[in-house]
Amino acid sequence: VVCPSYFQTNLMAGAQGRDTAVRDVIGSLVEGSPWTADDIAAATLEAVDAGVEVILPDPASRDAHGLKTSDRAGYDQVMRKQAAKLERSTDR
Repeated sequence: VVCPSYFQTNLMAGAQGRDTAVRDVIGSLVEGSPWTADDIAAATLEAVDAGVEVILPDPASRDAHGLKTSDRAGYDQVMRKQAAKLERSTDR
């Protein structure tokens, strides 16, 4: 299983839907990431070669996984804050 965070791709080139706020937020996360698809691929191949079953190829994915597994209430709080922020941005 590979669980990366956001990384630079052309993902948003084919984005569809009416919710432009979500598209804008996701687009900024993808475009603003310091990680490229090549970075994620290289980390993934290295982990596969090492026999890793759950691959967290970048620091953000490791941080999220660590918080989710060690402090679920804290993780849920972070997710609620992000959802509220997104909702406020769509209310404009």
